[in-house]
Amino acid sequence: MRSVATLRRFSRLQAHTPLRRRTPMRQRSPKRIVTTPEDRDRLTWLHTLTCCAPGHRDCRPVEVHHNTQDRALGKKRGHDQGMPLCPQAHRDFHAGAGPFRGWTRQERREWQTEKVTVFQALWAVHIGTAGARCD
Repeated sequence: MRSVATLRRFSRLQAHTPLRRRTPMRQRSPKRIVTTPEDRDRLTWLHTLTCCAPGHRDCRPVEVHHNTQDRALGKKRGHDQGMPLCPQAHRDFHAGAGPFRGWTRQERREWQTEKVTVFQALWAVHIGTAGARCD
């Protein structure tokens, strides 16, 4: 068995030398959508709400679920198509479990579209009242 000193002598690496790649790493495209100040305001507002899933009232914190209908593969919809779901309800929605057990994909999509429409109307009211206070 060789000693540590012998191994160090034959090694090409010096102590505390960072490793270098032989080929450059592939650049990944960003998955997140570019957010505007209005989108950030809308996301902040959605995070102040409680979960809208059946049986999950008053659950916090919430994640913003984006409408998954009519979108390109691997892309998510804009922030105007969001609704608040707690983490458990968000996972249940995508898995068809929990309160969504027994719902078909079409029923989940219809519920999602209905809720997104409701939150879009609430956002318009929120913007209208916030704009009225600022003037």
